[in-house]
Amino acid sequence: MEVPVLSESAADNKSRWDVAREFARSVLGTLNTASDVSNIVAFNSGSWALGGDSLIPATDRNIERLRVGLDGIDLDEGSDSEAAFDVAFRLFRESLDRLGSNANCQNVIIYIGDGGNRPSHGQRPFSLGSKGNKSARCGDFIEKHLDAVESMQRTLELITSRPAIFTFTVAGGDDALARQLACNNGGAWSAIDGNGDPLKSMEAYLQYLALSMRPKDSNSDPILSPTPTDPTTGEGGLRVTFPVFAQPRCEPNGDVETAPGGARLLGVVGRDVTARMLEEEGFSGAGVTALVNDNNKMVRRCNEDYKCDRCQLQAIRGPLSQCPRRLQSAQDVTQCYAFKNTTYVLRKEAKDFNAATEICGELGGRLVELKSEDVSGEQRFLASIAPPDGAWMGLQPVGGRWMWTGSMREID
Repeated sequence: MEVPVLSESAADNKSRWDVAREFARSVLGTLNTASDVSNIVAFNSGSWALGGDSLIPATDRNIERLRVGLDGIDLDEGSDSEAAFDVAFRLFRESLDRLGSNANCQNVIIYIGDGGNRPSHGQRPFSLGSKGNKSARCGDFIEKHLDAVESMQRTLELITSRPAIFTFTVAGGDDALARQLACNNGGAWSAIDGNGDPLKSMEAYLQYLALSMRPKDSNSDPILSPTPTDPTTGEGGLRVTFPVFAQPRCEPNGDVETAPGGARLLGVVGRDVTARMLEEEGFSGAGVTALVNDNNKMVRRCNEDYKCDRCQLQAIRGPLSQCPRRLQSAQDVTQCYAFKNTTYVLRKEAKDFNAATEICGELGGRLVELKSEDVSGEQRFLASIAPPDGAWMGLQPVGGRWMWTGSMREID
């Protein structure tokens, strides 16, 4: 069961909405018409589901209905993301009542937005954060948003599995909330910019979907899908494929190794079967459709094969969107993380800059400095481990110039 959640957050972001809409259309193209159910929640200051008040079967007709709905809306300014998640979780609850969906099904929410959470021209205040108090910290909003979603998850998991939340930030948006939503809810984050094939930004999401289709052994059933009609012969057929996965390589404590293998889909082996070959076996027209549908219901059956341990999730996320590796228990005051052979220490108690500098020195280190050879990757890592209300780093003005205080290295 899948629910893409899309937003538009500012008056000058028409191009962002176009990127989000194109991406959502690509997500619809990944749905399995035999077994998936879906809907789309659009939101700005308000939220509404394009396919009605329940998840709907991903038939060709319903997918086209959602595509037409996407093309027919133009979101105004404003972004109430908590209200949108409330609608998305309500769709899951309604679907269990109406469709009798299996409690073990692989549930997914896809969040697409620019990371904002603000009202439209002062109309209705957003559901979380400061209620219009400009002095409130951004971290307050993130913490409350995560708490609200966790409350929704706990209510839903009484009747079905928790949805994994995959988040996508339109280029130029704030990714702080999106990253933490994904990390807290068994998903992954990625940025999208509207360039190239949208599916390339969906690798982690597609890898996660593939986990439910891992073959048990060499005697497992292949996956059948119809091939496009050949324009020269007018014939269609079937593509018979078998997925090939790499085995996970994890450390004994469940963490990913420096070069993780993980339970990842490497590719597929397959063969196209022509319509003539199918006819020789007694299949044609509706018979081929029924064969594909029966097969897809079997290989995409509701089970718990998709559930990931920490090692598998880290491997799926990839190096640019991993959640940091925890080396100590959650109750420790000091939390340690590893990134590219460097250990980072995060202390929970609030300190001023001078006290933070002194503590780092006592530990034999210094406040974090960005390395020029991999600024982008290190920035993403640090953003993923920093608490919502921020943390000190070693960049300070010294004599009118910005310098890293640990190494006294000047920056341009």
